[in-house]
Amino acid sequence: GIIETKASFPESCKYACTVNVTLTDVNGNELGTLQQEIEAEKECILAEINGSARIYEEGLSIFAEGKNFKYTFNKQTGNIDSMIIDGKEQLYAPTEISAYRACTDNEKNMKAKWLKLDVWSGENLNYCWYNVYDSIIDGNKITFKASLAPISRAPIFRYSIAYTIGEDGTVKVELDGKIREGCIWLQRLGFVFAFKNKNMEFDYFGMGPEESYADLHNCSALDWYVSRAKDEYVNYILPQEHGNHIGVRELTLEDRITFKAESTFEANVSQYSIDQLIQAKHTDEIGESKATYVRIDYKNSGIGSNSCGPALEEKYRFDDKDIHFVYTISI
Repeated sequence: GIIETKASFPESCKYACTVNVTLTDVNGNELGTLQQEIEAEKECILAEINGSARIYEEGLSIFAEGKNFKYTFNKQTGNIDSMIIDGKEQLYAPTEISAYRACTDNEKNMKAKWLKLDVWSGENLNYCWYNVYDSIIDGNKITFKASLAPISRAPIFRYSIAYTIGEDGTVKVELDGKIREGCIWLQRLGFVFAFKNKNMEFDYFGMGPEESYADLHNCSALDWYVSRAKDEYVNYILPQEHGNHIGVRELTLEDRITFKAESTFEANVSQYSIDQLIQAKHTDEIGESKATYVRIDYKNSGIGSNSCGPALEEKYRFDDKDIHFVYTISI
């Protein structure tokens, strides 16, 4: 039947506008919940850039410095080599832009089996390097013109990445680029941050608390959630991709470092690197956690059922060609 309501909905919202309907039994036990997102214009929640960091370069590095921070940008990769906040290094390893993840059981048919490697049908996506063609400093904005190129392949992604750094250490990251025509659909595209602190606690607004993907999110709901890196691991028999969250608008690590996107992004927080998961065939082969690995992704492909079913539907494949992704990092 139809349930009529006199509820009115806003034309705009900060994070999301939803209607939640829960079915319970006579004892109040939840039997099922449906969440319907209402179309409403989302406010821009990007952190503001106020003032300017001191920008200077030495050798192959560009530095952005302020009262309680110092960031180092690599002129050969266009990535962040170091993030020192309150005198402490935050990064375990330089940041990365990457386009691969540990293959799932449903993606095994996409591997180049003759090489016995997760190279995604010969595109060598987990063997890429960065070509930086130019680095430009304009006030408090650092721009790199670059490409991401797999070994023995033409670049799959030509892009510019701009970092605008405020006097308080806030960074606005703007990624604009184009995926090579004829390139196979990608598993994902985004940024990887490896933080020194292991098993970091984080809170986020997005689909949770279970893992969610473009085609796998009916068990999740938009809300605020709190978790830890170790609690995001999903113990599949074969270590593989896991723990993603879609529809994320904001993610904060240890009440300290906050990521916010221009619209939405996909986020993944894990104890393990992508390469650790790729190399392990059993859970006991993953090894110890070395850092907290945080993915801030433009997009991920869905999961599908191709281990024993049809190939992933085209509507769930990441085959975008023109990329525009903006987010901020605030401390």
